[in-house]
Amino acid sequence: MSLFNFKSLINKYMTGRVLVIHKDGYYDVEGDGRYKETKTEIPLDLFAIVPLTRDELRFDAGGTYNHDSRKLYCYKHFNKGDYVINTMDNGDIRRYRILNIDDYSDFDEGLVMYYLERTDADGECEAD
Repeated sequence: MSLFNFKSLINKYMTGRVLVIHKDGYYDVEGDGRYKETKTEIPLDLFAIVPLTRDELRFDAGGTYNHDSRKLYCYKHFNKGDYVINTMDNGDIRRYRILNIDDYSDFDEGLVMYYLERTDADGECEAD
């Protein structure tokens, strides 16, 4: 049993829609030998995307995060490098890539926090 249940708090800060894109691939050695890419799209039912705190920005070693970086809280597990597409309530679309993962299941079963790097701010987006 978990110590806490953050689902109602996460639901309170849920805005828009989120789609996570996981890309994978393999070389078709029995066919033409070419690299085949697969893409899986996973919509999230319960999530919250929030800005990083000043302390998180200040203490980041190496300057990985900036004012466009975000945190995603949800109850599904994804991989570093997966893409997150956030369609805001006003129709704006923001694209991110998962940089880091923190497991919070000690506090609430299945809860995971992802650090996101915005990829559409500088024109880069490999999610499409």
